[in-house]
Amino acid sequence: MAASRRPSPAAWGYDLVGYLPAPIRTPLILLTALGVGLILSTLMRSERAASSTGTGPRGQPIVLPLRWLPWLLLIPYAWLLWSLRTRNYLLGDQLVWITCFREHQHHLYSEPLAATGWYLFVAALQAFRLPISEPILAVLPVLCGVAFAIIAWKIAGLLVPAGRLRPFPFFLLLTLGTVELYCGYIESYPLASIPIFAFLWLSMRNFRAGGSGIPVAISFALAIASHIVAIYLAPAYLYWLIRRKIPAVQRILLAAVPVAIVALLFYVLNYPIEDLINPFRVLRVAVESSRTGMPYIGPGNVVLLQRGLDLLNLFLLIMPVPLSILLCRCVAWKPEPPGEERAQTFLIIAAIAGILAAATLVVPGSPAQDWDLMSLTIIPLAVLAISMLGVRDPLFELDRVRWGLTAIALASAAAFVLVNADREAGTQRFKTLVGPAARLSAHERAYGSEKLMDFYRSQGERDSTLVYARRALAVDPASPRYLTNVGFSLYELGRDDEAIPYLEESIRRDPTRWAAHYNLGLCLVRKERYAEAADALGDAVQNGGSRPDVLHALGIALFRSGKADSAVATWRQVLARWPGYASQLRRRQGGVDVAPPGVPATR
Repeated sequence: MAASRRPSPAAWGYDLVGYLPAPIRTPLILLTALGVGLILSTLMRSERAASSTGTGPRGQPIVLPLRWLPWLLLIPYAWLLWSLRTRNYLLGDQLVWITCFREHQHHLYSEPLAATGWYLFVAALQAFRLPISEPILAVLPVLCGVAFAIIAWKIAGLLVPAGRLRPFPFFLLLTLGTVELYCGYIESYPLASIPIFAFLWLSMRNFRAGGSGIPVAISFALAIASHIVAIYLAPAYLYWLIRRKIPAVQRILLAAVPVAIVALLFYVLNYPIEDLINPFRVLRVAVESSRTGMPYIGPGNVVLLQRGLDLLNLFLLIMPVPLSILLCRCVAWKPEPPGEERAQTFLIIAAIAGILAAATLVVPGSPAQDWDLMSLTIIPLAVLAISMLGVRDPLFELDRVRWGLTAIALASAAAFVLVNADREAGTQRFKTLVGPAARLSAHERAYGSEKLMDFYRSQGERDSTLVYARRALAVDPASPRYLTNVGFSLYELGRDDEAIPYLEESIRRDPTRWAAHYNLGLCLVRKERYAEAADALGDAVQNGGSRPDVLHALGIALFRSGKADSAVATWRQVLARWPGYASQLRRRQGGVDVAPPGVPATR
């Protein structure tokens, strides 16, 4: 509550209510205070009453009267996720994905299977002639949230002793910060998180009940194919494989199954090998940039402390209550019941590997912006912490303690979801995360300004678009990408004479940047320098800009420069390759024969 009075980049994991308006902020603060009060009042009592939850009057297990009730609740749960969907698309690369969908670009990045799932969903929308709008795109993450709720129910059943009720651990799973991924978060991570949770569930179930290991191997392969960061689960998979009492031949086959499935999926999806290596290159560039941008300053122990604080922010954002349970267990450690040691060791190995992966991702200096990727790495830690509720302990058997933890978990998850569901609050939070007080590398600071540029462009606020385009360029003045963005922003404002030098400088630094050639051509068309415009637009096509908008603009430049035959040939090519483009252009421009809008360098 103290941190929320003045939100700052240093407290990005626990100051979220500070961005919310008072009518929403006050109930969340009161809910948190209620939870803390219930726990403290219980701890201060001289005697602890036996818990009334989980067992009947004679210690008999209680069963749910309606076994179908959880399934029925999936409907209002899905409606809640969609109603509280994100209205701010600055976190992560949501704006990039939305652009890809609308402009029919197909990039697999480092998440080939998850990206393919998105493209198939968008193709289905187009088949039913539905608009590619944010509310409709939000349906897929919501469906992922429903799938997660089913898996979470299954996991919760493994985290409590046989015959005991599972609502408490189930609720803690539902209120992890990862729930934001399912609130219409237009990214690959909602899809990528599902096989990770499925892998943990199937592995734990296999430890308890045995059976075929094929589902575990398949879920592990799907997790890696969905996002390569899931490779951190490999040590846990190897432990599971070693502890299985099977012949050596079967063990070798189970080791080969994930490799074969991933290789097959990469082949079927035509996944470029350079995309597999690219994330590591990006990480290297970000690390090198962080050294020059000085996101962390001071001696080694100070730097370590700063990075540790970022990890703590991540834990408090994603798993505040599980973290409390974990710390409590570390102070008063109790072993798992007989027969459950292997499952706990499995989770410990996965959790340690995930923490190491998160610590690596902290290095570039932008954990608040990359929370979605980093959240995937601490999923095993959250499940491990919640699993510790299965060890019988008088403290966690008390009703008041459970209700207190429930209130805190609900308030924490609600704060994160509501901040992103509020466009103004989410924008203000992002501005704080990339503001002057944030410890960011030059690379991340410029990228944050570029996101704000794209956001304001989508809102039609062109003056603000230019402000943030220039801020990105000020951080990295030699970047052709940011030079193009400034030139395009000036073009949108009709300031062609100012835009042209930026675009020409971008081309000088990177002659292959087709967006710079394209926007330069549009400026020259408006300046009625048609021959020069035709040359620039031709260069755009030659450098990868073979798109209907570019070719249409080239046709206009050719026609007005006196090359009517070439213009007609170009327009016929557009009609042949994109039959519906002409009608789209008429709807968008009202039939006026003008050049289509340009594109920023990020596209």
